[in-house]
Amino acid sequence: MDKRFKDIEEYKWMKEYLAKNRWVLLEQYGAHSVGIGWKKVAGQKTKQLAIIFYVEKKDVISELGKQSIPEKIEFKLSSTGKIVSLLTDVIESEAAVFE
Repeated sequence: MDKRFKDIEEYKWMKEYLAKNRWVLLEQYGAHSVGIGWKKVAGQKTKQLAIIFYVEKKDVISELGKQSIPEKIEFKLSSTGKIVSLLTDVIESEAAVFE
């Protein structure tokens, strides 16, 4: 974990969301992994945290019969019931292969 994340409120929200929804997200959107990181725009890191979806190819998600990954995901916090928007980002990368 990036030590700077712990002081960002959105990081706590994203951790809660992923703890509850990680496996559903992978199946629903056809990603091979999902995590939390700095959003990138035009290849440049921003100062915004996002839920990062890692896919083999961005343009084939719909061909796989999966939903497009939204720019934001709405989530109801368990602690307060408040609805928050979580930014997303999509990064192309090959899935890891282990022996």
